[in-house]
Amino acid sequence: EVRFFTNCSLLYLSSHSDLSSNSRTMKMAVLILCTLLGLTTAFIPQIFTKTAPEIQCPPADFNSLQDFTLDNLVQYIAAPWYVQYQMPSSQLPEDDLYCVFTQYIPLKPDDITYGVKVLNYANQGQVNGPPMGTSGAGGGSLQLIAIVPDGSQLSKLRVGLPALRFAERITFGDYWIVAAQPSQNTTIGFDWAIISAGAPKTATDNGCRTGSSIPAIERVQINGIGLWY
Repeated sequence: EVRFFTNCSLLYLSSHSDLSSNSRTMKMAVLILCTLLGLTTAFIPQIFTKTAPEIQCPPADFNSLQDFTLDNLVQYIAAPWYVQYQMPSSQLPEDDLYCVFTQYIPLKPDDITYGVKVLNYANQGQVNGPPMGTSGAGGGSLQLIAIVPDGSQLSKLRVGLPALRFAERITFGDYWIVAAQPSQNTTIGFDWAIISAGAPKTATDNGCRTGSSIPAIERVQINGIGLWY
């Protein structure tokens, strides 16, 4: 099976492609087309060798928490979150993931669904290394907010720049609370949670993951990639 998208770099052959003469002819035609469109020859071999494992991604039953209430959301942001495990990415490499924590501050104290300011903090290179962050945390000037687009699905937030809120459907990234354990300590609200950057749509030999299956896109991807615990 050959799948085409609007960008030649998003073409791949699934593992059950036949290698008939027609198939080879088609691949050569695509090669010529992509070359004319300026696709680098270094990347072309990756296109024709990209295979997808025979598994369904995302899993049919994958979703965020369905019984997550407004009270749960209030409890969820009641205290800072300290990351124990995190999926590295090109934009967030392992070397930038020391002492990571996140804090949420309501934009409107009387209406949490309007959104929260997202303060991310981390150290670079080592514990107590140079600080980095967002919304003022770690000295970071980049402002981030999380909003609840659908009041009937409070466990599905979206994160992005405040100035681009008007176009959140295309500029914000998914932040799904897929599992969480309420705490007996009401001060902190929850003991742990698992967060996914939306549904894991990319198939791998180890199961499904978030992020693009195309290396060139994943290297610059900000939204739609990530897993936190």
